[in-house]
Amino acid sequence: MSVYDRVKRVRAWLLPAACPLCGGATAPERDFCNGCERALPRVATSCARCAVALEHADASALICGQCQQHPPAYAAVHAPFRYTSPIDQLILGAKYAARLDWVALLSRAMIRHLDGRANSIDAVVPV
Repeated sequence: MSVYDRVKRVRAWLLPAACPLCGGATAPERDFCNGCERALPRVATSCARCAVALEHADASALICGQCQQHPPAYAAVHAPFRYTSPIDQLILGAKYAARLDWVALLSRAMIRHLDGRANSIDAVVPV
Protein backbone atom coordinates (compact mmCIF):
# COMPACT_ATOMS: atom_id res chain seq x y z
CA MET A 1 0.00 0.00 0.00
CA SER A 2 1.44 3.36 -1.04
CA VAL A 3 1.80 6.37 1.23
CA TYR A 4 -0.86 8.14 -0.84
CA ASP A 5 -3.34 5.31 -0.25
CA ARG A 6 -2.64 5.38 3.49
CA VAL A 7 -3.13 9.14 3.67
CA LYS A 8 -6.34 8.78 1.68
CA ARG A 9 -7.67 6.17 4.14
CA VAL A 10 -6.76 8.26 7.18
CA ARG A 11 -8.37 11.32 5.60
CA ALA A 12 -11.58 9.37 4.90
CA TRP A 13 -11.61 8.13 8.49
CA LEU A 14 -10.97 11.55 10.02
CA LEU A 15 -13.08 13.54 7.56
CA PRO A 16 -15.96 11.42 6.25
CA ALA A 17 -17.30 12.38 2.84
CA ALA A 18 -20.07 14.97 2.96
CA CYS A 19 -22.39 16.21 0.24
CA PRO A 20 -21.28 19.70 -0.85
CA LEU A 21 -24.90 20.78 -1.26
CA CYS A 22 -26.61 19.63 1.93
CA GLY A 23 -23.76 18.39 4.13
CA GLY A 24 -25.31 14.93 4.37
CA ALA A 25 -23.33 11.72 4.30
CA THR A 26 -22.17 10.35 0.97
CA ALA A 27 -20.73 7.04 -0.09
CA PRO A 28 -16.92 7.10 -0.25
CA GLU A 29 -16.75 7.26 -4.06
CA ARG A 30 -19.76 9.58 -4.53
CA ASP A 31 -19.75 13.36 -4.79
CA PHE A 32 -23.36 13.97 -3.70
CA CYS A 33 -25.86 12.27 -1.42
CA ASN A 34 -28.60 10.29 -3.16
CA GLY A 35 -31.23 13.02 -2.78
CA CYS A 36 -29.02 15.82 -4.13
CA GLU A 37 -27.76 13.60 -6.96
CA ARG A 38 -31.36 12.98 -8.10
CA ALA A 39 -32.19 16.71 -7.85
CA LEU A 40 -29.30 17.96 -10.01
CA PRO A 41 -30.56 19.98 -13.00
CA ARG A 42 -29.40 17.64 -15.76
CA VAL A 43 -29.80 18.51 -19.43
CA ALA A 44 -32.37 16.00 -20.69
CA THR A 45 -32.87 16.61 -24.41
CA SER A 46 -30.84 19.19 -26.22
CA CYS A 47 -29.61 20.29 -29.62
CA ALA A 48 -26.85 17.97 -30.84
CA ARG A 49 -24.85 21.02 -31.96
CA CYS A 50 -25.26 23.80 -29.33
CA ALA A 51 -26.83 21.91 -26.38
CA VAL A 52 -29.80 24.30 -26.06
CA ALA A 53 -32.76 22.55 -24.40
CA LEU A 54 -35.34 21.07 -26.77
CA GLU A 55 -38.96 20.32 -25.96
CA HIS A 56 -39.34 17.23 -28.15
CA ALA A 57 -39.60 13.84 -26.49
CA ASP A 58 -37.21 12.15 -28.94
CA ALA A 59 -34.79 14.96 -29.68
CA SER A 60 -31.53 13.10 -29.14
CA ALA A 61 -30.37 13.51 -32.76
CA LEU A 62 -32.09 16.82 -33.58
CA ILE A 63 -30.47 20.14 -34.30
CA CYS A 64 -32.28 23.31 -33.24
CA GLY A 65 -33.57 25.83 -35.76
CA GLN A 66 -30.88 28.39 -34.91
CA CYS A 67 -28.09 25.88 -35.63
CA GLN A 68 -29.82 24.80 -38.86
CA GLN A 69 -30.10 28.37 -40.12
CA HIS A 70 -26.73 29.59 -38.84
CA PRO A 71 -24.43 26.63 -38.14
CA PRO A 72 -21.84 27.48 -35.48
CA ALA A 73 -18.10 27.10 -36.11
CA TYR A 74 -17.91 24.15 -33.70
CA ALA A 75 -19.20 20.61 -34.13
CA ALA A 76 -20.83 20.04 -30.73
CA VAL A 77 -21.29 21.29 -27.19
CA HIS A 78 -21.64 18.88 -24.30
CA ALA A 79 -23.27 20.19 -21.14
CA PRO A 80 -24.23 17.78 -18.35
CA PHE A 81 -26.20 20.35 -16.33
CA ARG A 82 -28.36 23.43 -16.82
CA TYR A 83 -26.87 26.59 -15.34
CA THR A 84 -29.28 26.91 -12.45
CA SER A 85 -29.23 26.23 -8.72
CA PRO A 86 -27.26 24.46 -7.27
CA ILE A 87 -24.83 24.07 -10.20
CA ASP A 88 -24.47 27.84 -10.56
CA GLN A 89 -23.39 28.10 -6.92
CA LEU A 90 -20.83 25.31 -7.35
CA ILE A 91 -19.38 27.03 -10.41
CA LEU A 92 -19.27 30.44 -8.73
CA GLY A 93 -17.64 28.95 -5.64
CA ALA A 94 -15.07 27.17 -7.79
CA LYS A 95 -14.28 30.35 -9.73
CA TYR A 96 -14.35 33.02 -7.04
CA ALA A 97 -13.95 31.27 -3.68
CA ALA A 98 -11.09 28.94 -4.65
CA ARG A 99 -13.17 25.84 -3.96
CA LEU A 100 -10.86 23.43 -5.76
CA ASP A 101 -12.82 20.51 -4.34
CA TRP A 102 -15.83 21.76 -6.30
CA VAL A 103 -13.68 22.05 -9.45
CA ALA A 104 -12.78 18.37 -8.97
CA LEU A 105 -16.38 17.21 -8.55
CA LEU A 106 -17.58 19.27 -11.53
CA SER A 107 -14.72 17.79 -13.59
CA ARG A 108 -15.71 14.27 -12.61
CA ALA A 109 -19.32 15.02 -13.59
CA MET A 110 -18.17 16.23 -17.00
CA ILE A 111 -15.98 13.16 -17.52
CA ARG A 112 -18.93 10.87 -16.69
CA HIS A 113 -21.14 12.87 -19.06
CA LEU A 114 -18.63 12.67 -21.94
CA ASP A 115 -18.01 8.94 -21.54
CA GLY A 116 -19.34 7.35 -24.72
CA ARG A 117 -20.63 10.66 -26.14
CA ALA A 118 -17.55 12.37 -27.49
CA ASN A 119 -15.12 10.48 -29.72
CA SER A 120 -12.55 13.24 -29.99
CA ILE A 121 -12.29 16.52 -28.14
CA ASP A 122 -10.40 19.50 -29.46
CA ALA A 123 -10.99 21.79 -26.49
CA VAL A 124 -12.60 21.91 -23.08
CA VAL A 125 -13.90 25.40 -22.40
CA PRO A 126 -15.32 26.26 -18.99
CA VAL A 127 -18.13 28.76 -19.48
